[in-house]
Amino acid sequence: MDDSFIAEYRGSLKDLTFNSKPLINTLTMLADENKEFYRNICTLIEERLRKAPQNAKLPMIYLIDSIVKNLGGVYVARFQENLVATFITIFQQADEKLRRDLYKLRITWKAVFKKEKLQQVDNAARKHDPKLACVD
Repeated sequence: MDDSFIAEYRGSLKDLTFNSKPLINTLTMLADENKEFYRNICTLIEERLRKAPQNAKLPMIYLIDSIVKNLGGVYVARFQENLVATFITIFQQADEKLRRDLYKLRITWKAVFKKEKLQQVDNAARKHDPKLACVD
């Protein structure tokens, strides 16, 4: 494992505190160029998402979204493993506007993640917001 790359990626994640398209694109490109570290990259992003202040969590979800939509493959499979917990980490503490934004994003994942996994996300989200619409 290249510890310097992992340390650099971890540091860059700490800089992602707002919705910065250039930084999200850079982190996505780094993930593409370093696919051999995909497990480490995914773990770093999930850990950062859990530890980040609430207002800095949404950019992490946008980063995951960028990686799975642009790179697919191993990243989709790995992020899908913890998708419910990852999504709910933000959703359970979000205000109504943020929940709407998250759910709009989640709807775009139909072509990315397995239907069963998305249904689990929906079911978990409805525990925190029963008004949430069902998505097929």
